[in-house]
Amino acid sequence: MKRFSDRRTIGIVIFAYSSFPFEAMLRLFLRLSSQGYHLALTPVINHPTNRFSEFGMCNRLYQAMKARDPRASVESLPLLMELDVTYSIIQSIDMLISYKLHPSLAALRAGKPVFAFSMMNKVRSLLRQCGMEEYVCSYQEPEEVYWPRNRGLPRIWPDQGAGGAAPHSPVRTRERSPASPAEDGYRAAMPAASPVLMAV
Repeated sequence: MKRFSDRRTIGIVIFAYSSFPFEAMLRLFLRLSSQGYHLALTPVINHPTNRFSEFGMCNRLYQAMKARDPRASVESLPLLMELDVTYSIIQSIDMLISYKLHPSLAALRAGKPVFAFSMMNKVRSLLRQCGMEEYVCSYQEPEEVYWPRNRGLPRIWPDQGAGGAAPHSPVRTRERSPASPAEDGYRAAMPAASPVLMAV
């Protein structure tokens, strides 16, 4: 799949519930853009008649980012994409920030680093299996808790700035090593295109 940008691309998967911390995420995404990343706001539930669709929230974030910084490197992906296309996009980016379980699984299966906003123990356990437990945080935490962890994501690609494709991922290395029964279970739990998505 064609790259979104010459910049390192972060996929963003959110939820559309009223508890979504819009202003805090807006500040986080603007900071990441200012550091040289391209952000791809990716609605996983993207049919306009679905009340849980994230399409409207993604567009709100896009418009708000452009209003505060017209130079922000961000795009909001379109409506009505097939789910397998959405997952292919998630697996083609360089890293993922996700509020949802299945997109996180899809990214990890492709060897992509994930920062998960989650309070679920199984999400923390999943990232622990991949050596990424430090990249799990509740979205209710203050920004000073999760910003340093997001800022630490580039350590996954040593000797690289924000631009260009990632030459190496420790998640991919772990995928190539012999899998534990728990890891096999997580991989088996991830369908190619699941119609049921869980907010985490």
